[in-house]
Amino acid sequence: MPEIQSTQPSAIPSWVMMNRRFRIKGERSFFAAGKTSVETRDSNGDPVRVSFDLHAPPGSSRLCLHCPEEREPSWWDFVVASHRDTVLFRIEVDFDGLWVNHDHAMDYFIYRAPSSSSSAKLTLLSRCFSTEAEADAEDESSWRREWRMVHSDSIGLLADEDEMQLLVAELHIEGAINTAPLEAKLFRLSWSPEAVNGVGQWELTHARSSVSSVSFLDVIGWVTHSVIPFSSYLCWADYNRGVLFCDVRHPTPELRYLRLPVDDMPREDYPKYSRSVCITDNGDTMMFVKVVKKCSICPNCNPGSGFTISLWTMEVKGDENQWVPDVQITCNDLWGMKGYDHGVSPVLCRNSLL
Repeated sequence: MPEIQSTQPSAIPSWVMMNRRFRIKGERSFFAAGKTSVETRDSNGDPVRVSFDLHAPPGSSRLCLHCPEEREPSWWDFVVASHRDTVLFRIEVDFDGLWVNHDHAMDYFIYRAPSSSSSAKLTLLSRCFSTEAEADAEDESSWRREWRMVHSDSIGLLADEDEMQLLVAELHIEGAINTAPLEAKLFRLSWSPEAVNGVGQWELTHARSSVSSVSFLDVIGWVTHSVIPFSSYLCWADYNRGVLFCDVRHPTPELRYLRLPVDDMPREDYPKYSRSVCITDNGDTMMFVKVVKKCSICPNCNPGSGFTISLWTMEVKGDENQWVPDVQITCNDLWGMKGYDHGVSPVLCRNSLL
């Protein structure tokens, strides 16, 4: 792990753990000349000022939102996703004339970390909420008739390595419980320097599976727990079921399904506490991690408690993906590793992290 010399990074390292909650600071604390500091305006034209606090793991790094004293923090203020050196976040805004089905107005922003040759950048995306006049002017099939981009766990970000293009997408599964090929609503926005008004436009389309891939029966009771960028795909993961792969940039996106290599349900009601799908090797490898505790009473993984960590690696063979068992690590193996021999007491992290 590289040594952190400064809280003013030239980029967001790939090993950073990003806290989903902002660190709220006063607007007077905003240092405009800071390497990570940047500002823009929201849909109302009010200033939005952001900086970045970097911390080495196991500490969590945070985006800082510098607000005037009269602005109350909102539950909807949230870091939604990150990929490479790019972060997607939202803040609640007061907006007049909302359509009746829109309970709250939320602006979405793209924060780009500074590089050696450029400063941080902050971009306001096109509005994904509608006014009453805008919704009434559209037909029933228009995306403006629904409240979009609400559930943060279902929203993903896919950024190119050169940061010249990015895509934001939300997937919503709906349909009859039958053997018909799965179909889902894909709400997406593509951004590039040539995008309309520089921020792109939202589009509602449908992602579909082939007959041999996945049906509605395969995903009964689906709950998205995370969205993972992988190669040219965004992948929606249900930690009780499997992973849906979607080529979100394709004009007619296709869905592919890969079941998790486990049949049992986790002991906790919230599977994020014991399961994860993640990307390693600079984005080239997908892994599934499962933690099984021998004691279901104590929620913390302290030295002396019993647990096993199992890992699987996804392998691509032709047009098929499969999970291959990788390694198992017991609690005794972990406590015997270098770094755990000086009384360190790791605990299971229950913070909301990316």
